[in-house]
Amino acid sequence: MSSGMAETELRRARWVRHRKRLALHLPQDSGFCADPFGHEPGASVRMLVLPSDPDQEFLDFTPSLWQSLSQLMDPVTGKSARWGHPRPTSEAALLKSPQTGNSLSRYLAVYRNGAIEVGLGAEAFFESQGRRCFRLVTIVGRLWAGLSTYSALQAGVLSISNPCQVVVGLRCTEGASLGQLNAGWDAHIDEYTPRCLAPAIGLAFTVDCWGESVSIRELAFRIGGWLEDSFGSMERRFLNPSNPDEGSFAAATYGW
Repeated sequence: MSSGMAETELRRARWVRHRKRLALHLPQDSGFCADPFGHEPGASVRMLVLPSDPDQEFLDFTPSLWQSLSQLMDPVTGKSARWGHPRPTSEAALLKSPQTGNSLSRYLAVYRNGAIEVGLGAEAFFESQGRRCFRLVTIVGRLWAGLSTYSALQAGVLSISNPCQVVVGLRCTEGASLGQLNAGWDAHIDEYTPRCLAPAIGLAFTVDCWGESVSIRELAFRIGGWLEDSFGSMERRFLNPSNPDEGSFAAATYGW
C-alpha cells in the first residue's frame, strides 16, 4: 500500500471513530442522530463537518472566537445568522436558540478539533394530516449557513487542512414527507405525497479541497437533492419550479 493510500485509510478511520462517538455513523445504528448535548427532545436533523485530523484538539474558546461567531452571516438572506445564545461546553463552543415550548429549536457548535455541527429540532418539521413533514427549505437553508460558517472560520480562526468530511443525519423519518417547499410547487399533503421509507437516513461525502474552488451553495443543493431522493421525490422543490436547473433558492419562503 502506498503512503498516500495509507494516509487516506487512516483519515477515514479517524472520521468513522468520531462519527461513532457523535452518533452519526450509520443510520441503522442504535441511537443514530441522537443529540450530543443532552437536549430533550433533541435534534431531528444534524450536520457535522469533520476536518482532516479530528484527533487534533487545538481550538481555545477565546473572546475573538466568540466575537467571530456573533458576526456570522446567513448566505441566503445576507443578514445575521441568528443561531442563538453563546454557551461554552467542555467540547464545543455552542450557540443555542431559545427553545420552542420544551423542544430545541436549533444550535451551532464549533468543536475544539475544528469540526462544526448544526442541529435542528422543532423548527425542522411540522405535523400535517397526522404525518410528520420535514421543512425542506428551512433544512437546506440552515445547512447552507452551517457550511458557510465552516468556510468562514476556516479562512479565519481555524486554519484547517483539507480534505474534510460532511455528514448529515435525520431521525424519525419513516412515513414522513417533505413540506415547506419553494413557492410554485404543490405543497398539498395527502395519501399520494411521497414518504420516506427508512426510520433514519444518513449521508457522508468528502470535500477534497475546501476553499474558493468549492461552491458552498452547490454543496447545500447536493444535500437538498439527497433529501428529495430519500423522501421519494424526483424534483428539487427547494429551487424555482420554472427553471430549477438555474439553482434559484426559495429565499422568499426562508427566514430565521
